[in-house]
Amino acid sequence: CAFAPRRPRPPTPPSGSTSRSAGPLGGCAQRAHVCQRGGACAGRPTAARASRQVRDTELDQYSVVNNCVYAVYMQHVRHKFLEAIGLPAATAADDGGALALASLDIRFLGPLRSGDAFRGGLAVRAAGGARVVLDQWLIRADGAPAAHAVATVVSLDSSYKPRRVPPAVRTALETGGRVAEGVGW
Repeated sequence: CAFAPRRPRPPTPPSGSTSRSAGPLGGCAQRAHVCQRGGACAGRPTAARASRQVRDTELDQYSVVNNCVYAVYMQHVRHKFLEAIGLPAATAADDGGALALASLDIRFLGPLRSGDAFRGGLAVRAAGGARVVLDQWLIRADGAPAAHAVATVVSLDSSYKPRRVPPAVRTALETGGRVAEGVGW
C-alpha cells in the first residue's frame, strides 16, 4: 500500500469477506496512512472530496507540481468541506473571527504532472477546544496517491486569540452534517 510503504501490511481478509470497508481511496489505500496504522480517524467517514486538474502554471522546472502548490490544493479541499457543512470560510470572518491554519504536515507520495486529474479528500481526525485536526489526501485519477497531510486549524476571535469551536459546529465537523441556519463561529 502506497500510504504505508515501510510498514507491514495487515493480513488480507479471506476471499469474499466483507470486512474491508469501501473507502474514498479504494484498494489498499482506503484511508490516509495514519488511518491505515489505526490512527484516530480509523472508521470515520470521508467528510469532503474535490476534483481538479493540474495546470501548466503549477509546475516547477522538473515538470511536476511545485511543493507549495500542494498546500493550495489542500486549502481548496478544506474550503469545499466548510461549504458542504454550511460554513463557508468567509462566515468565520463575518462573525468577527477567523480560521487559521496552525500547521500543515504534507507527505509527498507521488508526482502530479501537467494535465493529471486528481481528487482531494478530507476526514476530521479530532475536534476539541479551539483546534480541529484534519487528515487530507490527494489521489491521482489512476488511484495512485500523490500526497497525505495532517492539518491543524484553529478558531480565532476578533482579537486573533483562540476561541472554542461552538458545540453545533464541532458536531457538524465530526459527522459531516450541516450546521443549522444561523449558527456561526
